Amino acid sequence: MRYVSLLMGLLILFCMSSCREKKPQSTEDLTVEPVVEQQAEKNTRNARWVELLNKLPDSLFTAYMEEAVAVNRSGEVFNGHMVIAKKHKMQRLQVDSLSSLGVLPTQRDSTINYEIAQFWTSDGQLFKSLVIWNSSGGSPLRELEFIAKADESQSFPAVIETRREDWMKLCNAHKAEELVKELYTENAIYYNHKPVVIGHLDIAREYAYMNQENYSLKLTPLIRGPVDENLAFEIGQCSGSYGGKYVLIWQKGPEGEWRILMDSNL
Repeated sequence: MRYVSLLMGLLILFCMSSCREKKPQSTEDLTVEPVVEQQAEKNTRNARWVELLNKLPDSLFTAYMEEAVAVNRSGEVFNGHMVIAKKHKMQRLQVDSLSSLGVLPTQRDSTINYEIAQFWTSDGQLFKSLVIWNSSGGSPLRELEFIAKADESQSFPAVIETRREDWMKLCNAHKAEELVKELYTENAIYYNHKPVVIGHLDIAREYAYMNQENYSLKLTPLIRGPVDENLAFEIGQCSGSYGGKYVLIWQKGPEGEWRILMDSNL
């Protein structure tokens, strides 16, 4: 009887120990898996684009939305997946390695994501890209891309912080026309799922809603991607009258002033 009691005591201790070891995961533990899945998704969509670019250029158009848009640092706009694929085929870039520098959904649970990435070519050139991914049809496809040759040593220009503050001051003062004139390049591009809006006059018209008395907006940068001494990418969060993400591509002009070459807020 003594042995039975001893065995029962050991069994009870074992059960109590097992229960303690199987306690529910904390909230912090539960966040690990989604992050891993997101990283895997990033790698998959970029890997497919690289594989098509390097090995199957005639099928590269399948990595893009049919009405995709590409923009270069000169402000040229290329419309349509076939046109963009043809441009890449003519450039004959061979990507050796690609890494994502950050990706964010435009809205909570959105099928559209903004991403900044960089890649090295087989001949040792560094490029950085800003891509809008659209997975509304299932597989993520490129809706917009901006690719530019980059300088690895560059840091994000501090003066852009001041320029962003100027943007918010003019926006919240309801001076849309002055905002565009002072802070956008003459050939600036605004993208919002529609045909691209180009130039001061048309962008100011697009932003006329900023002139409403109760309109206010704050821009908070979340991902900064310096490209070279004359170009920088930025993805951030809007708050106030609009609560989605934004994209700004900053360009330094001949006079040394930083202005916005491309603006998007889907």
